[in-house]
Amino acid sequence: MKEKILNIMKKSKEYISGEELSRQLGISRTAVWKHIKNLKQAGYSIESKSGLGYCYVDGIEQMNKEELQIIIHELGDFFKNVEYFQAIDSTNVFAKNLRNKENTLIVAKEQTMGRGRLGRQWESKSDQGIYMSLKIHPDLMPSEAVNITQVASLAVARALRNIFNLDFKIKWPNDIVFEGKKTAGILTEMITEIDRIDQLIIGIGINVFNESFEGELKDKAISLKQVTDVKISRLELIKEILNEFIILYRQFTKSRNLEFVLNEINAFSSIVGKDIIAIDKGKTNYYKAEKIDKDGRLIVVDEKGIEKELLFGEISIRSKDGYS
Repeated sequence: MKEKILNIMKKSKEYISGEELSRQLGISRTAVWKHIKNLKQAGYSIESKSGLGYCYVDGIEQMNKEELQIIIHELGDFFKNVEYFQAIDSTNVFAKNLRNKENTLIVAKEQTMGRGRLGRQWESKSDQGIYMSLKIHPDLMPSEAVNITQVASLAVARALRNIFNLDFKIKWPNDIVFEGKKTAGILTEMITEIDRIDQLIIGIGINVFNESFEGELKDKAISLKQVTDVKISRLELIKEILNEFIILYRQFTKSRNLEFVLNEINAFSSIVGKDIIAIDKGKTNYYKAEKIDKDGRLIVVDEKGIEKELLFGEISIRSKDGYS
């Protein structure tokens, strides 16, 4: 009910009476007053004036379940549920243990054991970033679903460019970078049953308000706050990412490959046309990245001019001074 009251007041953008809220919601004016009181206690800025009613005033952004429910409802019926946590070990771990069969959005204010690809730790300090997982149930073969990672990467890259108008790139297959430094990462995991997918979990981590990074991330990561002066709303960014993802996902499940966005994926790539290192099971190879194909493979040419396909591996870009 708090979510519905918030939604009505945000759309109204002016005072709305308790009587009108009561009528629209089908509850008593006393119940309306109690919900308004709870919203104020939760940190929302709501003005009350005798004879006018209540008015929502933009203030400090509130990240909570009610706000996330408003977002998924505005985006249609793709996501049925929202789970929100002040702190959790990992949104992906929670998603894997969630046994419902409905598409669910899981968001956390903080992760204590956030991780990226190849088991790397993902810095997930409280209120510093976006830490979320999308649990979905696609009618796809496991071999087809591998490219959902690139669909999600494109959704994040599109959303970042739409909002900030900056040159964010995709480092194949699952990182979003700005001027070579990681801003976001995607970790996709599957639970399968023989030849079908039971559920697909897409973890998305974005560095938003970080002032600095520690250890090996010090010179490799960058936050949105460090690259833009534009006011940053995590809720706005989450909504934009989900909107782009839903559009791309529905197109992908029809085509079952990346043909429909192939030109865009290659244009967004940070490595296509560049010299790279491909590290696979400890072995290092040097290539020139030619293109990404419709099946999500990275097509490369080795030092002998022989064309090869890369399905996975750790990719680093060769700089003018060496390899980085």
